[in-house]
Amino acid sequence: MSRKAVIESRSVVPKSVESLSADYVTYGYSQWASSGKYVLSSVTYPGAEQANYTYVTADPNNASARPLLSTAFDPKSRGGAQMKYTYNYNAFAMGSLITGAVLENRNAATNRVIVSLPLGGGPYPQILYGNGREVTRKYTSGLISERADGVGRSVARWNKLADSWTAEPPFVPARAAAPPSTRAANCSGVW
Repeated sequence: MSRKAVIESRSVVPKSVESLSADYVTYGYSQWASSGKYVLSSVTYPGAEQANYTYVTADPNNASARPLLSTAFDPKSRGGAQMKYTYNYNAFAMGSLITGAVLENRNAATNRVIVSLPLGGGPYPQILYGNGREVTRKYTSGLISERADGVGRSVARWNKLADSWTAEPPFVPARAAAPPSTRAANCSGVW
């Protein structure tokens, strides 16, 4: 619980927060391109540990377009988060270009892929874990309608009548992944 937050003048973002034990967490901000808006760029913890964040533009043709998180280094996060994100700038949905959909999430220290969406989003996105396993998520009207784990077992299914998830038994046989051509034809953009 915080006891006191110091707010910069004419700003709604906290500059620092003091805990009940009088420890301070200080937040640093950087101006995003020429937009006049600010993004969180650092957090300094009471033990002098520092988290740092960088950003990329959502539109490579417009440097002041909305910022997207590019890297996050946070020593206080479980295991010391070191994340790097790359984005898909060529995703289409309903005939419109959607820029800035997540393409990959990588470990910034090792550059290993954690998860990727190589074909973008849509109603049936391809979701690959870094170990090569594919998980299934199918969406209907923007809501998840089917889920399967990395070996193709249904995790649960949406019961429309009950308006809830129904657990599948653990012995559901594995299904083969859809061929890329079928999946690509069903992808219409980001979710």
